[in-house]
Amino acid sequence: MAKLHIHPIGFLIMLLGLVCWVIALGGLAAATNFCTKRLTKGDNKLDCSNAYQQDWWAIFFELFLLCAMIGTCFLNLFQRARYVYLPYLVMATGLLTFSTKTFYTRSFDYGIGVNFKQVTEADSYTAAGVGCMFLCMVNFCLMIFIGLGAAKAPEQQGFQGVSTTAPATGLGST
Repeated sequence: MAKLHIHPIGFLIMLLGLVCWVIALGGLAAATNFCTKRLTKGDNKLDCSNAYQQDWWAIFFELFLLCAMIGTCFLNLFQRARYVYLPYLVMATGLLTFSTKTFYTRSFDYGIGVNFKQVTEADSYTAAGVGCMFLCMVNFCLMIFIGLGAAKAPEQQGFQGVSTTAPATGLGST
């Protein structure tokens, strides 16, 4: 059985991130679908892909980041990789914050209302915005959790890196 090398709360936050990712993916896919259905014969289908290009990139970048983090939770690499994850979490959070703003602005443009019989374009924007907003919150929690030291100290894990307790020696000492 695989051993978990991170605190279980951190692992649960990552799993929550995957659930939020599915919500954001569903909203973004529905928004793209509504966009392509709205096009007339003379319109270019690239308009829809260009409109959502950055949002698709941000969502899948978040997926790859979450999968890498979850994968290293079961390896003895998480302690080393946590310093690599922090800047990527910051970048993903920035992109997702911009996507959240875009989706909420578009949802207000198309009107917000509750219609249980049919999913509207505003519903797709709202779902994508909520998913991106929740992913931002998950990323903030992960930044705090990982930054504070989510795993055990390297000396407790049998880390074979450079010793931080060894005395410094100057030139000419033996």
